[in-house]
Amino acid sequence: MIPLFMSNSEEIVDSNSAQRERKSIFQTFAMLSYIGNSIWGILFLLLFIGCIINGEGMLREGDDTSRVTFYLIVSALISIASILCIIGVIRMKRGKKAGFYAYAIGNLIWIGLLFYDAGRYGLVFPVLAGISAVFVIYYALRLPKLS
Repeated sequence: MIPLFMSNSEEIVDSNSAQRERKSIFQTFAMLSYIGNSIWGILFLLLFIGCIINGEGMLREGDDTSRVTFYLIVSALISIASILCIIGVIRMKRGKKAGFYAYAIGNLIWIGLLFYDAGRYGLVFPVLAGISAVFVIYYALRLPKLS
């Protein structure tokens, strides 16, 4: 049988459990943001370093400068975007709205670059952009709770 009225203590318990659940969802999203952005940041930082170290060799082997320059710029932008996202999540965990804006800017750079080069790879890049958009939307819904 379902009670029609709950006592105040039951309402407080229900409120606390819902609050803990929301906090654990945020913690999960934050952890996934750390992991994903760290992986992408490290991979593109390695590409950036590889372009610097091997760029001269690539040019000697006949690659044009625009290709090397493109990889250098994209890898630098994605590395910076990943760092922005990580800083943004850290600041959001501290309750700061500025963290959301840093995260959103980092993800917009990432999503923009994904769509810039999406034509060659079928649905892989749009799916990655969609996943990133879900994270931005989730954090945007939490924006009123940040100061």
